[in-house]
Amino acid sequence: MTQADIGLGPDAAAPIGDDRIQRKYQGKVNPDTRTRGPAARRRQWFTMGYRSGGVAARGTFA
Repeated sequence: MTQADIGLGPDAAAPIGDDRIQRKYQGKVNPDTRTRGPAARRRQWFTMGYRSGGVAARGTFA
């Protein structure tokens, strides 16, 4: 995998994230009602999982 390949996953998921959905249907983003988190946070966790080799390396709520 190249760095470009790694960037494609989160980039593809960003348009279907909470921020875009809320902005489209509510006209604004309300961070307190997110269920999937902002695109930047999803990108952060994806990158962390990729670099560590798996999801078990970091606990989301630990």
